[in-house]
Amino acid sequence: MKEITVNLKNLVYRILLGWRMILILGLVCALIGNCYGAYSSYKAKVKKAKQQEETVTVETGTKTLEAAGEDAEGKKAELTIREIKDVDAAIKIYSLYEERFKELQNYLTTSVLMQLDYKNVSTGVVTYYIDEPYVVEYPVIDVKSYANDIAEFYSLNLLDEKTLERITEESGISAEDIRDLVVSVANSDIITITVIGPDEETCKKITGVLKERMQSYKPNGDFGEYTVSLVSEEYFTKMDDAVYSKQIGKINDLNSIRTSRASIQNNMTDGQKKYFLAEMEYQDLLKNSDNAASDETGNAGETENASGESAGDSSSGEDAEGTVSGVNRPVSVKFSPFDAKSAFIGFVAGIMLGCFIIIFSYILTPVVRTKENLVYGLKQTVLGTVWVQKDKKKFLGGIDELITKWFYGRETAFETGKRIEMLCAGIRVAMEKEGIQNLFVTGASEKGNEVIGKLKEGLGEAVSAKSGDCIVYSPESLKEFSSSDAVVWVETVGDSRYEEISKELELATQSKVKVLGFVLVQE
Repeated sequence: MKEITVNLKNLVYRILLGWRMILILGLVCALIGNCYGAYSSYKAKVKKAKQQEETVTVETGTKTLEAAGEDAEGKKAELTIREIKDVDAAIKIYSLYEERFKELQNYLTTSVLMQLDYKNVSTGVVTYYIDEPYVVEYPVIDVKSYANDIAEFYSLNLLDEKTLERITEESGISAEDIRDLVVSVANSDIITITVIGPDEETCKKITGVLKERMQSYKPNGDFGEYTVSLVSEEYFTKMDDAVYSKQIGKINDLNSIRTSRASIQNNMTDGQKKYFLAEMEYQDLLKNSDNAASDETGNAGETENASGESAGDSSSGEDAEGTVSGVNRPVSVKFSPFDAKSAFIGFVAGIMLGCFIIIFSYILTPVVRTKENLVYGLKQTVLGTVWVQKDKKKFLGGIDELITKWFYGRETAFETGKRIEMLCAGIRVAMEKEGIQNLFVTGASEKGNEVIGKLKEGLGEAVSAKSGDCIVYSPESLKEFSSSDAVVWVETVGDSRYEEISKELELATQSKVKVLGFVLVQE
């Protein structure tokens, strides 16, 4: 065989016909991918949970407090006294930074002021006027005004403990946050109270309590007679640059601490860094150990007060999950049996694998695929193609029929019997023109035996036609073939091998038997 022609149309046709294998491979690979993805995801979650788990006792299987202390002492012994002092000082500074960092971080995430949108801040402004009555007598005596002092007293003592409790009851905002949201300013005999909040309703609740406070409060001291009059009360929404400045200021403080904290180890030697990290780990474990012990003591006391017996009597020092008391509860990890992303990737990979197997087999398997393989590859004449139905119906065979009609609709439209008749008529005409008396019909594939029999039967008694098995492997067929004048090869697409066809053509040349052409059997 000198040349093999690959027909792209037929290649795509073969790929589509292999949809069962492709689908099965896709589902299998999807299952494998899903299992791998679910396991990997679970493993990653477990690893992350273990990293988050802060344990301090031997029962947890991680580094114990004693082991951490020994590790820190070992690293410390490798340093000079000066280096140790530098690291100890750095640890104190780092601890202060860490404490301040956590405070700021907590403030940024929980403070009402930090959650406000500075572009749209709900605001309430209440203004009061301090009015003092006075009497002018003659001769004129100077009268001292206490309005400014009264306003200052009101402004400084507006948010007392009871007022903060009342505001918290009305608005649900903590006392710490209220101090951020309320600003009272005294200017001569005018008191201006500004309230900001997440919405107008909250502002009204806060100002309502403050108005009650203004009416009921009396400052200590002899200020004479005076009245506190409400001048104005208004609510609106505005862009508040002050809120923006406070928010940005806190964020900058947090970033500054983060930078300072990260730079502590910059000037340390490798030995100092090792001691620094080991000592920090030991101190963290020690702190967690103290917290766990205090929590255990508190929980035991509460249990004893509630039930009349100690926690140890009821649970033997273990919680619901069997964790030893004094150890932080392990983080539970839920296993998810389905990983859509991995399953999809596996499914696509399976489809690609199935297509690759079909293409690989199509190209490398030395069998006849199309008539072009005979016409261009072996320089032979193809008399026609016979489409036959397989005996066994495949699962969802209707899909295969649709695919075949889509690619070879016209060729499959003729019935097998009529196509055989047309081929027999053409063979008779060729035999008459060539003066051939004896014809032998055979092929390299046993799958074409049915068509061989129908051709022999269709040629009738007017033509001396014989048939037999493949002459390459059957001596009897070779003997009958050698005594014939001409031959018609019946080859099956996807089963007849080029090597066998080439051998048949070689024997025809040796036996001086004329080759009328090939009939292709397509299933």
